[in-house]
Formats: sequence, C-alpha cells, structure tokens
Amino acid sequence: MKWYAAISSFSSLEYLNMLETAIVTCTKNTKFKPNLVCDKKWDPVEKLKDKYGINVIYHNGEIFSTFVSKYKDDSRLTGIAGTYLRAEVPLVEESDDFVLYTDADVIFNNPNIGKIPIPVPEYFAAAPEFDTNNWSYFNAGCMLMNVKNLKKDYRRFADYVIPNFEHLFNHAHDQGAYNYLYSGLWTRLPPEYNWKPNWGINEKAVIIHFHGPKPKDIQNYFNNTLTHVKVDVPVDGLALYRNMIKRNPASCEYYLKKYNEART
Repeated sequence: MKWYAAISSFSSLEYLNMLETAIVTCTKNTKFKPNLVCDKKWDPVEKLKDKYGINVIYHNGEIFSTFVSKYKDDSRLTGIAGTYLRAEVPLVEESDDFVLYTDADVIFNNPNIGKIPIPVPEYFAAAPEFDTNNWSYFNAGCMLMNVKNLKKDYRRFADYVIPNFEHLFNHAHDQGAYNYLYSGLWTRLPPEYNWKPNWGINEKAVIIHFHGPKPKDIQNYFNNTLTHVKVDVPVDGLALYRNMIKRNPASCEYYLKKYNEART
C-alpha cells in the first residue's frame, strides 16, 4: 500500500526533520511505499527525494492555494497551510483504490505481532483524537482513504472549507471539516494505526503519532524547559501539552527514545 504525507513550502525545519524521521522508519519497518505531496518544487523536499528515492508530487490544489492567497500576510499561515494539502491526496493518486495518509509527525513501528485488520472504508477510516474509547470525534492525522469516493466528494468538501477558513481556525482546520461533513459516514481505524505517546506503551502499535507535544516538546518537558507552546486552536497550549505528557510520562519517554533512535 502507498503511504502519503504532505508538507508545504511554508513548513518549519522542525516539520521537515519529523518528516524525514517518518520516511526513515516507514522504509525500515514497513512495506508501505512513501509518497509526498508538496505545493511546489522546493529544495528541502528535493533533497529528501534524492536521499531516499521517494515519490514526490508537486501539486497545490484549489483549497491550499485559496487558503495561502487569503492568509499570505497572516502570521498564522506558517505551520498550518500544509494541512490543506491532505484533501489533495485522492486527486493526485492515479492507480490505487486505497492509500494511507499520515501527518509528518509520525514514526512507523514494526510490531511483529501479526497483522491488525483494517476495515474497508466507504470514505476513510480514522482513529480517536484524545481517548481510545471516545469515537465521537476522530483525529485526521492518520487516515485510510478511499481514493475514488473522496475524489468524487472533493467538490463538496472544498465548497464547505473555502468559505469557512476563519471558522475552522477554532476547529482544527480541515480536521474539523472532515468531522462535520463525514459525521456518521467515517469508519473506525484501529488505534494502533494512530497511537499517541501518552496512551501507554503498545507493542502492537504500527504508527506512533506525536499529536500535540512533538518530540522536542517532550524532551523540553523532561528537561524542565517547556515554557512556551504555540498551538493553532484557542486553548492554553502550554497547559495542554503538559497535561498530555503528565497523562503517561513513562510512555512519552519511551516513544521519545524510539524517535531519537530513528534519527541516529
């Protein structure tokens, strides 16, 4: 199966580093075939392409280009724009019926415990946001996409998202749109394919998603230097990150070590 990630030319060095770690662990630990969507030809992405031989598709799309045009002078643009490339994956995929999408802030694990069945989604499969038992709201950081049906539905998605960019700043951007538009239509993805570091150590986990605190934030927490956090939703980011790590510091430390080992 193909694995897709997306990154924009507005992304920070931190996200590029996390993306590289995702590529390294994907190729080392799984049989997923890496593919990357980027809005334009960009030297850092070209270097990743040359270094790892990944497939790169340069494509911006209507939603992304409209967002960038509207917020080109807005400081909030950096670090957010790339999320709107997620919806372009079904448009650029030309052969497979289903593909796996993840954000850049993941690592792939080889659990060696047998395959965990993934249900066939009508549109996409996704796992919970904060709690493995709360399926009322999903996290879009890992999605098994039905390429054909999401491609057919692109117009409906774009027609909702584009007029509502400002509203979606308070609702996790396109993730909020996916949750709203596909309420009752999305399929449950086993949490092992979107496992969060503060959920505990899970030897069956295939994809570890640094949702919320990134590796550097977890490291800063343990160094007692986590003093400022900027998040793209209207909450106290520092309190949020600290509380997420406090939920299970041992497993956060365990997955931080996994991440650092992959970087060496």
